[in-house]
Amino acid sequence: MVNKTCSKSYINSQRRNSSNTGVVVPEISSLDAINVIQTTVSLSWSIGETQHVDVIQLFQSGSVAMNWSSLTSSYTVTSLDPGTEYEFFVKILSYGYTDETQPIIVTTGSYRK
Repeated sequence: MVNKTCSKSYINSQRRNSSNTGVVVPEISSLDAINVIQTTVSLSWSIGETQHVDVIQLFQSGSVAMNWSSLTSSYTVTSLDPGTEYEFFVKILSYGYTDETQPIIVTTGSYRK
């Protein structure tokens, strides 16, 4: 049984050792805000080699904002408040393992008069 709250170094060692089972455990990284305007933020991230994903989750300011059950590496968040700070990170769950990006802080544009 895998301890799902184990350290990142343990999980990384298990990723390296997973080749014996034929399972490729995905890694997720490089979350980036590629377009930030008044009420919209376009996000992208990188997913390492994998053929399977249980779920990918986008977190917005601490809460799950979106779930996907297939591989996806971008999303546009809409209906945001202008001039507001938001924190985003992405988590992937696969084969009982999890990995997540470092959070990013994005401030939406504000209206100008």
